[in-house]
Amino acid sequence: MVSDLNTLLLFLFLFLFLFLFLFLFLFLFLFLFLFLFLFLFLLFLFLFLLFLLFLFLFLFLFLFLFLFLFLFLFLFLFLFLLLPLTSSITASHRQLCPYILPISVS
Repeated sequence: MVSDLNTLLLFLFLFLFLFLFLFLFLFLFLFLFLFLFLFLFLLFLFLFLLFLLFLFLFLFLFLFLFLFLFLFLFLFLFLFLLLPLTSSITASHRQLCPYILPISVS
């Protein structure tokens, strides 16, 4: 009877030890590892998306400023201010740009 009880207790402790070991190792460590991996993955994903957002904002602002400066400088300054200076049509020049000195027609 004592031998059977010792064997039973031995198997019980072995079972509990294996169960706790497997539970602690497989469940907790792997769960924490996966949670840490998921957390790092989401963190890098968030940082990457943030980088893309700033990149697109920078490109949008750069293109917007470039197009604005191009349209303003080229179309307004060249077409409406500098081009009439080289034009021989003084009437349209006076209508478009009355603040520029009149063009002398030769």
